[in-house]
Amino acid sequence: MDLDFTYMTTEELDELIAQIKEVKEARAESRKTDLWNNVRRSVQNYIMECGMIELFTEDYNFTLDADSFRIPGEINLLD
Repeated sequence: MDLDFTYMTTEELDELIAQIKEVKEARAESRKTDLWNNVRRSVQNYIMECGMIELFTEDYNFTLDADSFRIPGEINLLD
């Protein structure tokens, strides 16, 4: 891709930079979602073969399943 930036106005350069940033952010978000979906599938596979996952803290016990991983980057505990 050969672009001659020499004759572009400052506004055109700013617009191009903004578009590039948008594409990079969208790619990063897509990658993040893809990786989280891998985690979710792995949890689901584990549960199917080995049973539910239990999480223990000092005061509480929780059960995790694939739905606990619905929101990328979050683990929501089941009651």
